Amino acid sequence: WQWNIKEGSLTTSNGTKTGDLGTDVYNLISTRNVTDDFPMSIATVQWLDRVDPDQDETGSPSVVIPIGIDTSSGAWEVLYHPTPDGTYTLKYRYNAIIPEFTSGGASSTIADATDLKGYLPIWVQNALIFGISSSYHGEQNDYQGEAAERALRDDAIETGLLLESKAHGNMKIRLGRGRRSREPFDFYVQSGSIE
Repeated sequence: WQWNIKEGSLTTSNGTKTGDLGTDVYNLISTRNVTDDFPMSIATVQWLDRVDPDQDETGSPSVVIPIGIDTSSGAWEVLYHPTPDGTYTLKYRYNAIIPEFTSGGASSTIADATDLKGYLPIWVQNALIFGISSSYHGEQNDYQGEAAERALRDDAIETGLLLESKAHGNMKIRLGRGRRSREPFDFYVQSGSIE
């Protein structure tokens, strides 16, 4: 969902092992250490336990580890490894949480819930409208209308995913093979011998 990717930043301080991501982070995609100009890895606490059990290494953070939700802020909390020995700026990309919309059109984060441009691309909005219409037709026992609206929803989703995959380069890479091959790979002996 490339249309839902956002970027945030953190600033570390000397000796502080943890920090909070933004409150709208759904999942972390990538991180980088801007101060020292290198990409950072995202790892697990199990990895940290294997490489630095007592967590006493210090330096420029090269790994970030999501450790759960901070109960005071409600945001994802991350652990830096090694523990920062100074002030570093870290940037991260993430998929954002789509805010909750209310039936009256207003919410605490969105002035008008009918304006979804900033949250959902047009193709998702179309699929959402057709899906809602399909459910309504089903509740009214109009099964032919329900099927027609569901088909429009499915078509909107299929078309949107196709456009997204082409626009953002989500291509599948396949290993080449000979034209007459029915197997995944062909092997040709060109010279030499097998002993």
